[in-house]
Amino acid sequence: MLLELLLERLKAALRVKGNWAVYAAYDPAPFAKREESFLTVGITALETEQAFSDETYWYFPFSAAAQVRLLTAPETDAQVLYDRYWQTVVSGMLSAGCTVQKIRTGAPTEWKQFRKIALEGSFTLSGVFQIAKKEVLAP
Repeated sequence: MLLELLLERLKAALRVKGNWAVYAAYDPAPFAKREESFLTVGITALETEQAFSDETYWYFPFSAAAQVRLLTAPETDAQVLYDRYWQTVVSGMLSAGCTVQKIRTGAPTEWKQFRKIALEGSFTLSGVFQIAKKEVLAP
């Protein structure tokens, strides 16, 4: 439940900032049917701490690691690729309602089998989920 909430929150924030198609990292949609440029996001680790509550809500403190990949045409200039990543992905992740503690990006890699170039970054996040008690108790 928390994993799905976090993934949906990150995908929504990335869509708003970049107006890009955003897929879960494990989405089975074929690459050939996707847009020329798109993002994938995956949660690589999720850790929750002791939940606490008030009359209406449960609160779940968490820390997580997420991986966001920008895939685009292989002829895209590396500088353009980095600019797009920092303008859309990093700003989207910073607006997702979590505290971003660490950002790490790598070098662009070519995915010849999909005719794409990819720039991948990893993010360490933390925050608190607020879930209505009635949602937790719903069947």
